[in-house]
Amino acid sequence: MSSSICEVEIDYDRCVLLEQQYSSATEGDVIWDCAKVMISYKAKKNNTCVGKRVVELGSGTGAVGIALYLLGAASVALSDRPPQMDLIMRNIELNRMKCDVENKSNSSVSKGE
Repeated sequence: MSSSICEVEIDYDRCVLLEQQYSSATEGDVIWDCAKVMISYKAKKNNTCVGKRVVELGSGTGAVGIALYLLGAASVALSDRPPQMDLIMRNIELNRMKCDVENKSNSSVSKGE
């Protein structure tokens, strides 16, 4: 399986580092353009996620949830199918975030609170 690390810009001085896997048949293994658009949109809407609790369903790479945490969300819960959770965990680690695995059997991780 081929993978690469890329930077997704949050704003002019911040970015999210993300691993994506190109040769996988799973749609959640790559960063979709809509995730980049959502990250850009939320970054431009100053403080809309500061202090908020965020749940991202079908997180894939975790791009949006990680970016929202870096934009000031109080807590972020990322969820996806069990095979995706390893990629999400690697991306959390790439961004030097600490997290609690609340219930891996339910395929979720959370950061904050």
